[in-house]
Amino acid sequence: MKVKLSVLEPRWLLVIVFFIAGTFMGGIGLYLYFGVSNPTVIKVHPGAGRYKYINPILVVDTNTKQSARENSLALELQGLTDKAKKEGKISDAAFYFRDIEPGLWVGINENYKFSPGKLLKIPIMITYYKLAEANPAILDEKITFRTNRVVKEDLLGTPKNLEEGITYTVDELIDAMIVDSDDNVANLLFDHIDKDQMNEIFSDLGIDFKETKETQDYISLKLYSLFFRVLYNSTYLNREYSEKALSLLIRTTSDQSGLGVLLPKNIDFANRQGAHQIGKGPNKSFEMYDCGIVYYPGHNYLICSVATGNSLDSLKSFLAEVGNRVYTEVKYQYR
Repeated sequence: MKVKLSVLEPRWLLVIVFFIAGTFMGGIGLYLYFGVSNPTVIKVHPGAGRYKYINPILVVDTNTKQSARENSLALELQGLTDKAKKEGKISDAAFYFRDIEPGLWVGINENYKFSPGKLLKIPIMITYYKLAEANPAILDEKITFRTNRVVKEDLLGTPKNLEEGITYTVDELIDAMIVDSDDNVANLLFDHIDKDQMNEIFSDLGIDFKETKETQDYISLKLYSLFFRVLYNSTYLNREYSEKALSLLIRTTSDQSGLGVLLPKNIDFANRQGAHQIGKGPNKSFEMYDCGIVYYPGHNYLICSVATGNSLDSLKSFLAEVGNRVYTEVKYQYR
């Protein structure tokens, strides 16, 4: 049965007209909402020269940041920070929030650089899972657990469940490293991995960071959040291992303090946090950081924060309140 072209033409004409009108109105909406007529799109690709005929995209970003004056969440967090500083509870703080699906983000001092410490467990995990995509047997390899290094005191008191001298699979060690935040396990896995392979992850994400254990390097909140974004979108690991990684992060015991402590119990939070002491004696201070994805029904969001101050308990309380304020604001916006 033949269909006359003349029957289809008016319908397609309407489609074209509505498409043009929608594009025009969308441009006006962006201009009014963000104050920019032509948002800059930033694409993150794997390391240059890796492929000859393709150029994969890992994440896409825009310059559509809203300031505290324009955004109620930014205004709320700025007010919370100013109050905590005035009361002497913190000395400095930084935030990065991203509403994942629409890509809108808010940052306050989001380029603040910190020493990630415990947060480097995520790239260690990603490295092993990337290798497992080509050779799944690597996760079944066995390593004897020995604490050969003296690690810094765990200020957040995460549990340690592995026994000295017992042999575990790499898969079991990754589980302990992420869920229990075991620093000894992280060191063990780090010692058994190709450092070039791990640093390749940073290079692929456009992060100027080399983890060698001999040197201390720094990374910004916004850049660190890329690890969560590539896992969430499954653009670096395949779907199986991206899902596996985030499920481990949701099981982590580290949400007993920080951004997740005041979240409702039915809300999943895939996060990684840590804290360390700066200096010694009467001049010592602390830095605490937390970053992860909150699985709010229908509107998952990414929240990262770091704070410094003279009291670790005050930093825990401050980050807990940050997590609570962000959740409350998201709940209000999508009520």
